Amino acid sequence: MSLMGIDVGTTGCKAIAFAHTGRILARAYREYPLLNPAPGRYELNPEAVWDAIQDCVRKVNAALDDPVTALAISSQGEAVVPVDQAGTVLANSPVSSDMRGIEGADCLRAQLGDNYIYRITGQPV
Repeated sequence: MSLMGIDVGTTGCKAIAFAHTGRILARAYREYPLLNPAPGRYELNPEAVWDAIQDCVRKVNAALDDPVTALAISSQGEAVVPVDQAGTVLANSPVSSDMRGIEGADCLRAQLGDNYIYRITGQPV
């Protein structure tokens, strides 16, 4: 029995497999670029991220004798991948350090107060 963890971070993807005893069986890492197309803009290419995830999972699976029976996944922040109705990626994914939403956030805070969104989502504006 193998357990796998996947961490989809801001600059790379990590995958690791453990035995039920906690012994590390295999691990993989693949970096991808954090794009900075203009001042204050930070984004990821979702296709590059997806390629890295698949690559890491394949590498870890190839090193295992037993199938993975449990999977845990973590990801960086509140990433969004804009897609159309067919699931086609429309644009890069802004990351949490992207500053494009500052004016909108200021407007939300002014109209709703600092804690309104936080009480609903658990995330500060």
